Amino acid sequence: MGKLETADLRAVTTAALNGLSSDQVGALASDAVGSLTTGQVASLGTAQIKGLTTGDMVALTSAQVAAINSTQAGSLSTAQIAALETGDVKSLTTGALRNLSSDQLDAFTSDQLRALSSGQVNSLTTSQINTLGTADLNSLTSGQFANLSSGQVQALTNTQLANLATDNLNALGTSQFASLSSSQFGALTTGQLGKLETADLRAVTTAALNGLSSDQVGSLASDAVGSLTTAQVASLGTAQIKGLTTGDMVALTSGQVAALNSTQAGSLSTAQLAAIETADVKSLTTGALRNLSSDQLDAFTSDQLRALSSGQINSLTTAQVNTLGTADLNSLTSGQFANLSSGQVQALTNTQLSNLATDNLNALGTAQFAAMSSSQFGALTTSQLGKLETADLRAVTTASLNGLSSDQVGALASDAVGSLTTTQVASLGTAQIKGLTTGDMVALTSGQVAALNSTQVTGLSTAQIAAIETADIKSLTTGALRNRRRSLRSRRPTSSR
Repeated sequence: MGKLETADLRAVTTAALNGLSSDQVGALASDAVGSLTTGQVASLGTAQIKGLTTGDMVALTSAQVAAINSTQAGSLSTAQIAALETGDVKSLTTGALRNLSSDQLDAFTSDQLRALSSGQVNSLTTSQINTLGTADLNSLTSGQFANLSSGQVQALTNTQLANLATDNLNALGTSQFASLSSSQFGALTTGQLGKLETADLRAVTTAALNGLSSDQVGSLASDAVGSLTTAQVASLGTAQIKGLTTGDMVALTSGQVAALNSTQAGSLSTAQLAAIETADVKSLTTGALRNLSSDQLDAFTSDQLRALSSGQINSLTTAQVNTLGTADLNSLTSGQFANLSSGQVQALTNTQLSNLATDNLNALGTAQFAAMSSSQFGALTTSQLGKLETADLRAVTTASLNGLSSDQVGALASDAVGSLTTTQVASLGTAQIKGLTTGDMVALTSGQVAALNSTQVTGLSTAQIAAIETADIKSLTTGALRNRRRSLRSRRPTSSR
């Protein structure tokens, strides 16, 4: 058998060829085997196939390899498979390939695996894909990986994925990444995640993204984080949110910041909040802002606070307003202050009010001043009171006005005193009356002078009385004048007899 001429062997019928034992086939010269017709090769039974030596396998032509059917392929030994020439491997039919066992597939050399066409690789069953070793998978080219079907990608185990070379992982397309399960995506290492392409990360399902730990999220490149869809951002759990680096927070777009919900916002660290770009802070929803703690609000920089819209400021809870520090409050613009609600103004502490910058205090409107309690208005410093606008002072309740000391009343600008309503003037107590300066008395209108009651007039000093303008003195009520005269008589010393 070993000395048969090639022409003679080619002339043998397929039936006659099938009568040979495996040993007889093994005795054939390799060049003779390499001369068999494709019809003869296709007719070989499993017994004859098993008789082919590794030398015979090397001698097979690409056409002969293409003639091997699925049954024949399934009977090949690992040694026979490994002996196929690299250039001939790509001639194996998809049917033959699909019938190979995991051991047979594992027998392919790296060069043989790389020689397979994308179509051949794409034909492998999910079971075959599932059993490929790490070395085998990483032997495949990026082009071969790019042609894996979604089903094949879904068949990859967590271990296989965790050991994929970066080039092969990144060769997967968006549809393939979209097919990864939460468990699969969560199996990727921080090294792999750090090199993911932005388009691939955007393709990942929200469920898969939620499979990442905080460390894994932290390993993502900031530009990749900045490419996430708003739906992906909105789906992140607190564990994922906590994994975002300050660089990631800087990379977030205004649309992504707007997608943060109240729970997510509440889980942000002070460092993360401070890292949000000033232009993006104004995209935070009112719901997100209202869920921030006092420490979180305090983490905002002056520029960030000034960037908040009036609507955002107006949405803060009274509890949040109540805990804002002096620096934070004075970081706000006059426009932001002007939009505080009456409830928010009422939530301000005496300390907060007494430390307000003049511009911010004067930015408050009449409704806001009217909302102040006696304690709040009484907490204002003489410097602040001296710069109050007349309209704001007129809006203050009589109870609040009565919370001022004589020194505080004395600090009011005379034109502001001259703007008080007659009701406000009539409500002033003895302490407040004594605080009026001679300049204030000059500024009083005839209507205000007429509003002074007998007790108030009695409490006026001679200097205050003397300062009332001549045209206004006639507005004093007769009751006030009589009480003043009686008071003066009672204070005169009695002459001794």
